[in-house]
Amino acid sequence: MNGSKTGTTAFALNGSPISLKGTFNISPNVDAVQEFKVMTNTWDAAIGRSGGGAVNTSIKTGTNSLHFTAGEFIRNRVFDANTTQLNAAGQPRGKHNVNQMSLTAGGPIRKNKDFIFGSIEIWRERVPFSVGADVPTLDLRNGQGFSAVPSNIFDPLTSHPCVAKVDVSSCNSTYIRDPFPGNVIPQNRMSPIGKKILSYFPAPNYPGPVNNYIADTGGIWVFCSFSLADLNSSRRKLRAIPSHSVLTPG
Repeated sequence: MNGSKTGTTAFALNGSPISLKGTFNISPNVDAVQEFKVMTNTWDAAIGRSGGGAVNTSIKTGTNSLHFTAGEFIRNRVFDANTTQLNAAGQPRGKHNVNQMSLTAGGPIRKNKDFIFGSIEIWRERVPFSVGADVPTLDLRNGQGFSAVPSNIFDPLTSHPCVAKVDVSSCNSTYIRDPFPGNVIPQNRMSPIGKKILSYFPAPNYPGPVNNYIADTGGIWVFCSFSLADLNSSRRKLRAIPSHSVLTPG
């Protein structure tokens, strides 16, 4: 902002700072916002720790009348297109559903004297996090499919001193190993522990030796933001706004 570096903007809520590293740490409910002001110069001494700009957000207050607002923003997967990865793997689109609910309420405690205002916002999102990974192909898991690999599989029990023009034309190391016959690992040489570990890998669902497994993780996240007990007194001019934001897996 105003030519400054990233992370140097100051954010405030009702004049109180809510930013430490140039980003806001409290996100108020949009239905609870009265106004916001963006300042790039000529601010007073209350604004500090800014390299180029400041944003101050003001929250609504209670009045002599009771006021309520309620709303919800809905996003459903039936309106979404599939992701590139899931579409390429021939898998159906994941459940990307969003429910953003908000509620505000304000009114008098004592008319013309004390007022209260509160708000809450809940964001619940289920996201189809499509991921790609490498898993061993089925023909490699039993040790039989290495003939299609452009390299030899060597037997570690055949290590012996390398003899030039006998083992290879020129020895690049002191010791050398012999390849498995037919580039096949015998079943009795395969570790039962290794075979058990391989059994936990899912089967490939996409062609190729790498990036051959596509899956939808379907993560769920819940975000809650609320501000309560907004008090205003015509005599004391008191105002307190505890605010809190939470992001947790659902």
